[in-house]
Amino acid sequence: MKPLLPGTDYNWSVQPKPEDTAAAIGNPGVEVVSTPATIGYLEMTCYHLMEPCFEAGEVSVGTSVTVQHKAAAFPGGDVECSARFLGHEGRQLRFSVEARQDGKLIMDGHHERAVVKLDRFLAAKPKTDRAGTRCNSEAGRQNDQVLKFWYDIQSPWSYLTANQVSRIARRHNKTVEWLPFQLPRVVKAIQGRKPLEESPAFVSWYHADLQDWAQMEGLEIVFHPEYPLRNARALRVCLYAKDEDAVESFSLALYQAYWSAALDITDIAVLGRIAQTVGLDPEAAMDAATNREFKARLEANTQTAIDRGVFGAPTIDFDNRLFFGNDRLPMLERHISRMERQT
Repeated sequence: MKPLLPGTDYNWSVQPKPEDTAAAIGNPGVEVVSTPATIGYLEMTCYHLMEPCFEAGEVSVGTSVTVQHKAAAFPGGDVECSARFLGHEGRQLRFSVEARQDGKLIMDGHHERAVVKLDRFLAAKPKTDRAGTRCNSEAGRQNDQVLKFWYDIQSPWSYLTANQVSRIARRHNKTVEWLPFQLPRVVKAIQGRKPLEESPAFVSWYHADLQDWAQMEGLEIVFHPEYPLRNARALRVCLYAKDEDAVESFSLALYQAYWSAALDITDIAVLGRIAQTVGLDPEAAMDAATNREFKARLEANTQTAIDRGVFGAPTIDFDNRLFFGNDRLPMLERHISRMERQT
């Protein structure tokens, strides 16, 4: 896909038909535009926004919709739809969307899409049994296979979790989606807790507890002399590493550099050298640290975390539940095991 700049807008108008109403899909007498139809309009608006950027053989498919239906729309009057591209989240493209009729807000929210090669996409059609039902569909089980790991380099507790989450995933045949986000911005946005600003007694206990956990994992954790260092550049390079399928190895190397070796993660040259140790292009990594696209993607990730209800790091999002803190990993694994026994 050709580059698509964050902030790109697209507007599209559609006139609902009688077959687009709630009554037409089984809600007798409710002659208003149905929720599925309105969502479909917004999906098509995003598709039209992306279409000029497709390469040969590429198409777009929807992967996530989070919207609120705020008012009724009626057949016969134009629905004005708008979409704005917010940025990438890995291979997902994220949009803000809204629909209006006669100036009134009908629906708004967020939508995510992925670009796929049409021939490969159709080749992945699931097998069916004789009755035509899907058999062993990985797509249908996707949410049961992925541990979404929200983390920030600023968090030493995320360092502890980063060393364990993939081991848990492998034991249960799961995968990990590494999702870097800016914890300080989340804490500010939700007026969350700042542990190191608590009472002296709590802070003393906090540091001792952190060292106990680190020793259990065989890690050395030393606060940087100028802690906290600004985290944005390092997290942008994490997103670049994610694009290159090296986010785990790079993030672990970054944690070790910051929390064990006290390196300056605000230094672009340092980030380039860390990237090179895990096989990444150091020049590309240094470029990502200040690149506008990666900045927008990190901001979008952070907003997604807030929207999901993430309030701290580390957080594992699995089975529509949030497991916060490295000390909740046994609970996460117990929950996974219980799910496995039930299948």
